[in-house]
Parts: sequence; C-alpha cells; structure tokens
Amino acid sequence: MNHDSKFKIAIPLDKSRSDFREVKGRLLESLVGRFLTYQSYVVKERVRDAGSEIDLKCLNRLSGDSAIVECKARTETVQTDAVNKLHSDVSLEEADHGWIFSISDIGKEAQARLDRFNTKAGKNVFKFFPPHELVTLLVDAKGFQLPALPGSNGATEVFLCLLEGREIWAVPMWTPNRELKGLLAWGASDGSPMKPRDLPELANTDFPYPEASWLDHKHVEGPPSKDVQPVVEVIPGEEWSDYRPSRPVDFVGREGLIYEIRDFFDRIREGKTLSRLFGIKGQSGWGKSSLALKLADELRKDKIFILPVDCRAAKTSYYADLAMLRALQAAEQYISPGPLFRGTPKIETNPFNDPAVHELLAQAQSQNAVVCLIFDQFEEIIHRSELSAAFSRMRDLALAVDEARAPFAIGFSWKTDGTVGSDYPGYHLWHSLSDRRKDFVVDRFAREDADGFIVLAQRESKQTLKYNISKFIVENYAGYPWLLKKLVRHYIEDAKAGRDPGPLGSLPSLETLFNNDLQELSQAQTRAIRFIAQNSPVEYGATADKYGADSVASLVNQRLVINTGGKLNLYWDIFRDYILYNEVPQLPNTYIPTISVRRIRGILKTVLGADRLDYEPFAASLNLSLTTTDNAVRDLVNMGIVRSNRLEQYFERAFENSAAATAKIIEFLQSNCIFIKARELIAAQGGATFAEICTASAPEYAFLSIDEQTLQQYNRRILAYCWHFGLLSKNGMHFVLGDPVFDIMESAERVANISEVDIFRAAAPPERVIELVDQVRGGVCKTKKEAESRGLRNAVFAASTLGVIVQQNGEISIADHVKDDMPTSMLVRQALVQIEPFKSSLAEIEYPGLPASELGAIIADLYGLNWSTGSCERHGSAIKRWTSWMAQ
Repeated sequence: MNHDSKFKIAIPLDKSRSDFREVKGRLLESLVGRFLTYQSYVVKERVRDAGSEIDLKCLNRLSGDSAIVECKARTETVQTDAVNKLHSDVSLEEADHGWIFSISDIGKEAQARLDRFNTKAGKNVFKFFPPHELVTLLVDAKGFQLPALPGSNGATEVFLCLLEGREIWAVPMWTPNRELKGLLAWGASDGSPMKPRDLPELANTDFPYPEASWLDHKHVEGPPSKDVQPVVEVIPGEEWSDYRPSRPVDFVGREGLIYEIRDFFDRIREGKTLSRLFGIKGQSGWGKSSLALKLADELRKDKIFILPVDCRAAKTSYYADLAMLRALQAAEQYISPGPLFRGTPKIETNPFNDPAVHELLAQAQSQNAVVCLIFDQFEEIIHRSELSAAFSRMRDLALAVDEARAPFAIGFSWKTDGTVGSDYPGYHLWHSLSDRRKDFVVDRFAREDADGFIVLAQRESKQTLKYNISKFIVENYAGYPWLLKKLVRHYIEDAKAGRDPGPLGSLPSLETLFNNDLQELSQAQTRAIRFIAQNSPVEYGATADKYGADSVASLVNQRLVINTGGKLNLYWDIFRDYILYNEVPQLPNTYIPTISVRRIRGILKTVLGADRLDYEPFAASLNLSLTTTDNAVRDLVNMGIVRSNRLEQYFERAFENSAAATAKIIEFLQSNCIFIKARELIAAQGGATFAEICTASAPEYAFLSIDEQTLQQYNRRILAYCWHFGLLSKNGMHFVLGDPVFDIMESAERVANISEVDIFRAAAPPERVIELVDQVRGGVCKTKKEAESRGLRNAVFAASTLGVIVQQNGEISIADHVKDDMPTSMLVRQALVQIEPFKSSLAEIEYPGLPASELGAIIADLYGLNWSTGSCERHGSAIKRWTSWMAQ
C-alpha cells in the first residue's frame, strides 16, 4: 500500500431503492459492530434507528465500561449538532464513552466542540472515528486483507465498499495526467482480485466516482510484486478466554521451558553452540503458539528479537523468504536506525550473501543481539503436498542459517499428535535437520500453572469461583491446557449467569463443552463451520460467497473460526474432529479414589439398600466423618455408580445390582492410566514389578507436581483395587493380568503385599520402646531373653523395626549409627519418621476423628498388607498412639 493512500468508506447502493437509507445504516452498523467486538464491546440496546443514523448502547465485557455509539451513514460532514446530541445522550445514559463513526469527515467546529467537551471532562470521553482510522484499525486487527496494488499505480484513495453480503476494496486508477482510467476491485476479506462481471453498477449510487467502470486486473500494466503473498504474524487473542493464542500478559507457567530456550539463545550469543535451528513440539491445544508469543515479548528486553509467523497463510515457495525479511525488518528498529530493508528483497537467494543482511547481523553481533524467526503451525504445511516447493525453500533457508553461524536462528513449532508419512516432503525436511537442531517439548500444564491460570481468569472476568470448583478443575483437567481453559470458561460463564454448576464429582462431558460453542449458531453458520472443518484452510471470500459474509464474520467474531491471512481454520484441531466425526479426545483417567478398597463392599451394601441417600445418615451408618463422606461420594460419582447433588447433600444410586456396580468399577479401573501402564508393561515383558509400574505411570502425574512417595501411594491404591477386582494377579514380585470378578459382593476377599514395603506396626507403645533402648544403652538389658523377662518382647520387635537396636544370636545391642549423646526420645523420633507410614506423612494419620479400624484399613490398603479386620483395629490403634506421642 502507498503510504500516501487514504482509506475511505463507501456504501454504493442504488439511490432509487425505497430502503436506501435503512440498508446503508445497517451496513455501517455491521462494520462498526465488528470493530466493537474486537474491542470486547457487546451491543446491549439499539437506542435510536433513523435509517442512515443508528445509535447504540454498548458494554465492555472485560472492564464493564459503557459507551454510546452513533453510526452515521451519510455523505454530509458531521456537524456541531451531532456532537451536542452525543454529549446529551452520554449524560442521560451515564455512559463512560461517546463515539461517532461516520463515512464522512467531521467539520472543524464540530471537532473543536468535541475537544472542549473532553477538556471539561478531564479525559477523552468523546471521540470521532473518521473512515481512515476505522478501516486502519480493522485492517490491523486482521479483519480485512489489504489488496496488492500493481506497481506505479498512483492510487491515493482506497475505498472500503460495504455491499449486502460482502465487502470489497475499490481503488481508482489514474493516468500520469490524472485522468481516471477506472476502478480495480479486490475482496476485502482475503485481498483476492475480482472480475468486473462480479461487481455492482455504480451509475445510480452516491459513490464518489459513479461514472467509473470496473477494470480487469489482467489489462492493468505492471505485474504485482511478490509481496502479494502476505506474511501473517501469529495473532494473539483479545482476552483470557479467547481460543486464539494467549496474549503475553495472560500467559502463565512454562517458566522452566522459557529458561531453557533463553539459555539456547544465550549459548548462540556466547559462541557455545553451533546450532541455529530448534523445534517447539507439543500436542494440539497445549500452548505452542502462546509460548512463541510469550518468548517474543519477554526476550525482547534481552535483545533476542523473535518473530512468530503463521504457516497456514503460506501460498507460495517464497513465503519463507518474505517471513525472514519481515523478521529482519522487525529487529532492525531495535538494532539499527538506518532503513536497511525498505526496498523489495531478492527472492529465493541466500539471504546471508545480501550486503544489507550482512550489515544488520554484524550490528546485531556487536550488540550481543539475536534475531529469530519461528514458523508456527508448521504441520499445516507438512500435510499440503501442493506446497512441496515451500518445503524445499524452507530447507534451503534452514541450511543457509546453519552454515552462516550468524546471530540468526530459525524455529519450527508443530504439533506431535499427528502422523507424518515418509511420502510427505516435510518428513524428509524435518529429519534431515535432526542432527542440527535443538528440540524443546511443550508438555502438560503443571498443577501450579493451572492454579495461576484460574487466578488470572477470576481477576480478568471479575468473577469468583468457589474453592470446591477450583479444586475440582485442577484435579480433573489432566494437565491439558485446552481442557483447563474449557473448564474454567464453563464455570466462569455459569458464575456470570448465576447458574448452579450442578453436582460436582465428574467432568462435564467434552461433548457438552463443544456443544456449548455450537448451540446458538444459525443454520447458515452451522453449514459454514462444517464446510470450513472439511476443507480448512479455506479462502475467506469463497466461504463468504457460499454461506454469506455475515455468517462467516459472526463465526470469526465468536472466535470459533480463525482468519489467518484470508484463510479460515477452526480454533483447534480437537474441535474440528468433533465437528466432522463427532469424536472427542480420550482423556487419561488419573483419578485416585480416597475410599479404601477394603471399605468398598460395606459402602456398596449400604448404597444398594436405597435409591437415594442423604450424606448424614450414610456417614453415620458407616461411621464416617462428613469430610470423608464427601470424598467417598465423589469417588462413587467418578466410578459411575451414583449421581450426587453436593449442594443439597444427597446422592442417588445409578446401578441395578451389585454385579452392575462391579462392572462400572472395573470399567473405571480399566480406564485408569496406572492400570493402562501396567497392562502395557505386562504385554511387553510378561509381568511388571511395582517399581516398574510406578516409573511408567510417573509422566501421567507430572502435571500434579507430586513427589515420589505420593506417586507410590497413588500406585498402591489403584493396584490394590485392580487386585481386589481381579484385573491383576501376582506371580512372585511381578504383576500379571488376572480374571475380573463378576460380582464383588459374591467374591472372596483378595489381599496381597502390593509393594513389599516394610511398615512400622507399632507393636509396643513409645514409652516401652524408650524404656528398652535406655536399658540396652545402660547395659542393663543385653539379651532378648532378659527383655522378655521384663515384659519388653514387643518393644524389641518395634525397636528392631525402627533400626535403633540390632539382634544377633539372641543378643541385643545399640545400632552402630546411633550417636552416644543423643537423648533416647529424640533417637526414636528421628527413626520413626524414616519408616512408613510416618515417612509419607499421611494426612489420615493426623486426623484425630478417624476411627482406628478405618486408619488400619487405609494403611493396609495403601501398602497391600494382609491384615484382618482385627489386625486393622489393633495396628490402627497403635499407630494413633504413636502419632499422639509424636505430637507432644
């Protein structure tokens, strides 16, 4: 575009139409509405509709600010009376802003009056948006794609023409003597040239050049330069809940990954690495594009200048060249004040042989700066065989960057949850560079990052989620950033609308979450979104012609469809799969029941006795606290055997008999990632030890940031359930597949040592153990027989388990590691916290209201111990006694 060109707005309708003014008003209102949407405003009310003049009352979804907006689709200059009216309307409605949008300019007196009103208010309450500013803002927001004008065109005006169902660019073309040759037209949505036969007659319209005829592009002298291929930068969303990549200000987490990538660039600057290529890999919806934008924003202060570009806009082989030029131009403003790259670059050559490139990178080297280009959505090109030339060119550039060893790096960001066959050119490109690049993996979202995102969402939306909802979200999002955003949006919208979130316990189905996006679409919008899903990326103009410009614009405004350089895609591949195949991702089941497997029979027996149960009588019948009951009901909901209403404290049975309940629990266990990992190991090697299963399942729980002991507890709990329900059996130290039970209520109880861990069974009270150790230290008691004669037989067993004494051939002595000057009580305390179950700091141990029998059952379940009901009571009571002593 010529920098001297001025944008104007025209609505070239036939003036003989009876609805001429009304249609002009609606078309301008639609355009202004698009701008308001980009600014996070929603129209709450049409205050006045006077044909070509429409007044709107709008509200900002983020800040809550209100605005009175006047749309004037008239060719007359805006006068003082319009400004006075706006001032009156803003005062009457007590609005925060007053704006005028017009297809014409504002008069000098009217602008002066507007300025006086703002001076009196002490801030910019009132504003006039001339056509040039409005169109510029819409172009910057990627709402329109600029046309590629032929060289030496002499154009000084570029009209955005608003037609029914579409918008077009109209550019008057002039001879050197300033004689009007005619008008060239392009589609405004995608910048594609238009033919005269597809354009309206202008003779009876109020278009400024009604006598002009439409020109055919092929007859206009001067072929377009190669900058007709637009380079589209990665576009962030406009608010926290936007499905597009996160704004840097909304980005949370990934500190470790950002540190690793910063270190990679530091090593380039310090000459510690020869690599100039890197990959950012991760699954769809895991935040790769957001990370690229965050890197560009955060590392700029460190003189690392990153430009992420969207590969979905690529149409030709020279897209990579133009992207590299854009990256150099973007870095130039920080590195060099001189206009090194203002001219048209040479295409498809080695850029490092260009003197201007060499000079800029030499300056970057002297300033300890690095320039970086990231090709985002790289996988979109891999699956498009028509862009094989683009692949070849990308490979050439990558090799040139690798060879130059200059302060310039190229990154490829692509998803790893798809398959790329060896017949695709991109396969060979990527693997041919494998020994020259550094890969960074975007993994699941950590628990603390999820907490940070929930805090951000509440702050930005000005809504508060109840603690139990936030806790439920972080326990169920499985480390998936896209699911986290979906769930948070879901519950924030409930909070905004004052809706009851319903019973918590199981996730809203993914079908429900995706259907929420679709439920208010019109038939035309539904057809359009399916067409885009089937054919993406598709041209904006072609889709708008087929399904209506308003339908497509609405889908883009709702963020269900992303417009990238005039090409349309759905916001996530996951969403596309749901549209096309009604398929949703299979989420890993990482849920760990809190109910001891030993208690499941009694609970099922109680639930079988009634169709509906209230929390309190249920708790009383099983001698449970209300907190334990709440956790137990949540377990039952996740297993699919009850439906709960937590707010009203009751739940309903969801199975007919114990066999049906058994089948549901087995289905739940078979979907659990710990069992899945165990089954995979058993299939591969014939059996699996407890330690091997823990190692295999660790990545599935990395998002929770748990320690090794907690991970082992999780594995013990699930494996104990799998053993109890027959899914697994034991062959020595190895788990093997078993035969699932048909009805748990009719099957014999199964027990086994799940993890072979030694447990302190508290055979004697702490006072007796201290008495024994004191006697051994004092030389009073030297043999086991002497201890037994003093009634300290159980104390010998307990002290031996703690490791403070040793037995050999009937003699007793203090262990070698015991310090002589350490008080016995302190010695016993230190030894106690080094052995299970005290080592794991189980919360149940410290809960004074928990019955001894239940504590014993929990410990037996966690560690797979063959304790009878009486043993559970005895050991649980003893451990509670030791816990009380520790607390003193």
